[in-house]
Amino acid sequence: MIYTTNQQEALDYRGGNLLIIACAGSGKTQVLSRRIALLVSEGVPKESIIAFTFTDMAAGELKSRIRKELASLREEGRIDDASLGEIYIGTIHSFSLQLLKEIHPSYRNYDIIDEKRQAAIIVSKYLDFGLDKLQGANSKIETIRRFIETLNIIYRENLDVDNFKNQDLINSVHQYQNFIKQRPNCFLTFDEIIAELTSVIESNEAIRAQVQNRFTNIFVDEYQDVDDRQEQLIRLLSNDGQTAAVCAVGDDDQAIYRFRGATIENILNFEKQFQNAVVIRLEQNYRSTKTILEAANDVIAHNAGRKEKTLWTDLEDGKKIIWYKAVDETDESRFVAEKIEKEVQNGASYQDFAVLYRMNAQS
Repeated sequence: MIYTTNQQEALDYRGGNLLIIACAGSGKTQVLSRRIALLVSEGVPKESIIAFTFTDMAAGELKSRIRKELASLREEGRIDDASLGEIYIGTIHSFSLQLLKEIHPSYRNYDIIDEKRQAAIIVSKYLDFGLDKLQGANSKIETIRRFIETLNIIYRENLDVDNFKNQDLINSVHQYQNFIKQRPNCFLTFDEIIAELTSVIESNEAIRAQVQNRFTNIFVDEYQDVDDRQEQLIRLLSNDGQTAAVCAVGDDDQAIYRFRGATIENILNFEKQFQNAVVIRLEQNYRSTKTILEAANDVIAHNAGRKEKTLWTDLEDGKKIIWYKAVDETDESRFVAEKIEKEVQNGASYQDFAVLYRMNAQS
């Protein structure tokens, strides 16, 4: 495959910590998988490489791409073994639970609890946790929802619940925490896993040295969606980029998970957090027409606190963008349906269309 100058620069850089600003459709997954494969061909132990993805689906795609790159390098005679080996490729939460069980025996019976199961436990133990004292004018469902939100914030932002002013809330949180850590079924939420692993590494010098000497390269995809807790863990694992080179890939203009605690400050401040970091921009788009990119550039130019970048493409201008200002949601859906029907009558197929909406309720 032929790479652009910037893509090749990202593949070749070996000076330490690297931030790849990857604009939409710029081939970031290809660059990420090729870079990891090249490190293996250069003798970097597979077990010392971590690649964090945002979802399990993204992890599956990255694994597939890396396998292809390793197979290509084997055909070239540059490596003998084209298997993934012990390269960790997956979410930061799965990695954290796996490592937590490995380095600390007391966590070996723990498992991840998702929000659905967490809510079921809280419903069944509503009175035992003392949530009736928190209900007030709220409904039971609203009280449970707010309690779950509070639990997530506590671990995501590393808050000390004992400093809260509401003693009933303090008691409820402690009751919940004690229950889910009862054997034989011990549970941790996604936010708790990160917090627990961070705490173990920070509080134990021997474990910290063991972990920091174990990994040499840490890749983080979708870095704009990393929250403060996750960034803190990445800094711990890499010793602020001194014992492991951190390669973060993302785009602050594509950040959409602030409501979950993600903060673009982590990508904006990457060079401050990781010593001697270099920034490489992938701005060429291979997916969209010039018309779409010009519109996108005009919109994202208004984003506050962003790393400067300009998307561009060698593709044709393409069709013009149509903007329709609907009176209400009924008018909006009518316009979309009529537009599709008209195109189908003119020879298009229904499978040529996609309808995007912000909430499932709009469907």
